[in-house]
Amino acid sequence: MDPRRIEPRFQRVLDVRVAYEGTTYVGQTRDVSLSGLCARLEAAFPFGTRLQLALTVPGQNQPIEVEGEVRWSQPAAEGGRYFGIQFLGLRARDVWTLNRYFHKTESRGGEGGSGSGTAAPAHER
Repeated sequence: MDPRRIEPRFQRVLDVRVAYEGTTYVGQTRDVSLSGLCARLEAAFPFGTRLQLALTVPGQNQPIEVEGEVRWSQPAAEGGRYFGIQFLGLRARDVWTLNRYFHKTESRGGEGGSGSGTAAPAHER
């Protein structure tokens, strides 16, 4: 794991809704950890922008809702931009949900509902 990372990142494709100033953007994650995510969105958020996130985890009735802050962005080859978003105040039950999902999909080789990443953590690119 990259020494700058607090938590390992797992390559998982999950649906994410991002709300900012009355507009909702829909995208998908490239990777997720307990401290944040990378998602591709058709948006333009500057560094430090605070966003409301709703992350859909397979097998869960309700999405994980958390505030996040944009830490970086870069153009995505497939269109839009990739955003690195740090979670601000992830609740204990959401930590449990994500850990359960990571380990469940890891034991299946990265498969699990809409998650389609590999079992190994995604390292800094």
